[in-house]
Amino acid sequence: MFQFYLNLVECPYLVNGEHNNIMPAVQRTGDLASCGDPIDLPLITPTVFVGGQPIAKVGLSTVGGTTGKITGPGAITVFAEGFMVSVAGDGVIDHPGTTIVHTGVTLLLGSPNVNAG
Repeated sequence: MFQFYLNLVECPYLVNGEHNNIMPAVQRTGDLASCGDPIDLPLITPTVFVGGQPIAKVGLSTVGGTTGKITGPGAITVFAEGFMVSVAGDGVIDHPGTTIVHTGVTLLLGSPNVNAG
């Protein structure tokens, strides 16, 4: 008889600043950041979609206009169109909001059925 053990403590994922043991959700155009702004339409024509929406990419996709670039860390082993796939908990560069500058922004829920780690 064989026994297999999965030690989840050795593979934590960071979601909204907290460690958990579930791979985070993939981010897509239109998914919301913690500031309330959605992920913008991609600057280049997308070829990878999740649930019919273009996938968000670290270093390329933005929130709140061209200044709020997604910084990651992203899914370090999953790439789309040459960029790391963005996941829930990724950081976003500070960007102007309607009345204030949005700082300390992270990405929220993302796809309900596609995860990456």
